[in-house]
Amino acid sequence: MKIELVMAEFGRERHNVGGNETLQDTQRLNPTLSSFTEHFNGFDISLTLYTDADFEIITDIPVNIIKVDNPIYWPGIYRYGSKCNDYYKVKGLLESKADYAISMDSDMYVVNEEVKTLLPLTEKFGVCLPENPRLQVRFDGIRGMDADYTLDEDPTSL
Repeated sequence: MKIELVMAEFGRERHNVGGNETLQDTQRLNPTLSSFTEHFNGFDISLTLYTDADFEIITDIPVNIIKVDNPIYWPGIYRYGSKCNDYYKVKGLLESKADYAISMDSDMYVVNEEVKTLLPLTEKFGVCLPENPRLQVRFDGIRGMDADYTLDEDPTSL
């Protein structure tokens, strides 16, 4: 059984929001990469990374770096990196040939073995999507960083 972790990192560098530290190379993929590989140790896992940056990744798993020279979004637009990351993670999931493809942001931390429940849930239902307890999908478009409409305009607000 093949499991592919799909990640995306766009922009010249990643800054830690909590401080002034600039993260480089494999650090930009952590804590996700290290905690994911720790909990799926013993599985046939690989990493596919979509990026416009140059990376040196040190890990024990196979890595496929897809260098995107002409990204879907222009580098000068607001939140260029975040928008490219979202788009290319979905693209990677759709193009994956693995039995299971899992996409995560680089700042996610796998905290326990329950992450493995993704596999039987996906097997049973064909897809497994997390629910965010703060209803991020519903409300970030209204009051989040990319907000551009009001709740009255939201057709799902019934």
